[in-house]
Amino acid sequence: MSARALAAIALAAVLNGCATTRVTTSEPDAVIWFDGRPVGTSGTVLAMGPPHTARVLVVARDGRRARALVTRELTRDTVEAGFHTMGFCLVFCWSYPEAVHVPLPPRERKVAWDDDPAASAWAVAPVDRWALPPPARAGPGPGPEKLPSTSTSSASPAKSTSTRAAP
Repeated sequence: MSARALAAIALAAVLNGCATTRVTTSEPDAVIWFDGRPVGTSGTVLAMGPPHTARVLVVARDGRRARALVTRELTRDTVEAGFHTMGFCLVFCWSYPEAVHVPLPPRERKVAWDDDPAASAWAVAPVDRWALPPPARAGPGPGPEKLPSTSTSSASPAKSTSTRAAP
């Protein structure tokens, strides 16, 4: 098979309608970035190529973001095309899924003047730090269980060692 025939087969695969992936999101005005390139609010990208994992980032106008990873996969069509192209498509004809949907997280609810005051953080009594027990000491000093024992030795029970100065 000549190089022109291989190029024609690869070009036919690329120009085929199923050789693109449609990327969408749940927000109509969000901008979609596919591998660092802007796709727009919803667009198509070339699906065919060598094995690759693409990074998809969706950014809404209000700042919400969503990320996804999309991987090219070895499909039945890739194997069939690889058979007809003597292995060329086994390397260069992997494809993304036909459609990728990246949903954005829900919007945070804005607080209004008529919200329930019991759910407000201002309605809860503050924590009295003086009423709390003191924290456990985690310092380097010995605790009460680590004090030296006051047992006397059996060799000289009458002697006591005192380092206290006389008055």
